Amino acid sequence: MINKTQRIMGLYFVNRNPHTNGKNEVHEASCRNLPGKASLINLGDFKDCMHAMKEAKKYFLNVDGCLLCCRQCHKK
Repeated sequence: MINKTQRIMGLYFVNRNPHTNGKNEVHEASCRNLPGKASLINLGDFKDCMHAMKEAKKYFLNVDGCLLCCRQCHKK
């Protein structure tokens, strides 16, 4: 059982191929819009999308969170 002070980590990926807006999207592993494996870079486990976005910026300058799975990191 997880106590209140522990956080569940999530596995995140960034799409190698930019979206139509020119941004490379960050996704959680459970996202229903997750691209195929060949298009993904495994960013690792993070407690939230903000930390995953920081890691994704090591690969791409222009990143965005997926609207479906990383809503709090999605730029409008």
